[in-house]
Amino acid sequence: MQLFSSFFPRSLTTSWSFACQGTLWRLLLGERGTIVGECRDQEKKETQFFCLQGETGTLSWLHTRTEERWWIGLEAVCKNRVLIHGFETPDLPGHKRLIALDLDSGTEVWRNDEVTFWFAYQSRVYVYRTMFEKRVGQVLDLETGEVLETHEGIEHLATLRELARQEDPQASIEFPEMLEPSGATGKFRPLIEREIRNHRLVGAIEAVVRGAFLVMNYHRAAKGSSPEAPRLENQFLIFDSETGKKVYSDILIQDARAPVPDTFFVKDSSVYFIRNQKELCMVRLPQITEGPTE
Repeated sequence: MQLFSSFFPRSLTTSWSFACQGTLWRLLLGERGTIVGECRDQEKKETQFFCLQGETGTLSWLHTRTEERWWIGLEAVCKNRVLIHGFETPDLPGHKRLIALDLDSGTEVWRNDEVTFWFAYQSRVYVYRTMFEKRVGQVLDLETGEVLETHEGIEHLATLRELARQEDPQASIEFPEMLEPSGATGKFRPLIEREIRNHRLVGAIEAVVRGAFLVMNYHRAAKGSSPEAPRLENQFLIFDSETGKKVYSDILIQDARAPVPDTFFVKDSSVYFIRNQKELCMVRLPQITEGPTE
């Protein structure tokens, strides 16, 4: 049978939290357990990038662009580089320009204003330039930004791009899946039914099963909510199926106008969730170890 450590508490607490000035827009996993994020302040029209230590929540650096504060975004993290994109023009969504920051310090290492990011793999960055109705591919050195190769077209690199996707650290993240209440089976179904039976749900439940734990969130109508003026609460919960108990609960948003998806993800035994769209929090699930069998 499986036994929890004798030090396992019957309830879980937040291990750490990090709040930014604005809305958490994007999060990516980096090397050595780091988390790189993008935070956008709508009022100031300012974008900041940050790097946290995933285990402790310690802030390694905070980076704000000086020449362009708004029309930029987090593109990718590859090895010891954080890649930031610009936009072709402020009123068009197409990406153009590439800026590389050092993962350890957040300082700019190199930039290329003429290219558009495609993918990164190992120690190379694959980009393209649109020229006279055709795309010319280029391979840049990840460390320095130096152009190593030029290709007439990019189609022949599709297989390499698929390899890059498979080895991307983001592939190890488990995002929640939509779950209708009637679709829950086995040991988790009574836990879900007990939780939602007295509430009016709006939208589907999002859930991840990790060992004996069910991590889930759902939106329910708050007091005073109406079809004309909806007010929703985003409820976040962790259940322990071994005890049948709720071991963690939080309200991620108290006054949403519509369901907000993708407010949490799981990496190994760490559960990361976003509170009020601006605060990244982490709860660590206890490790399950094998015990003697009868």
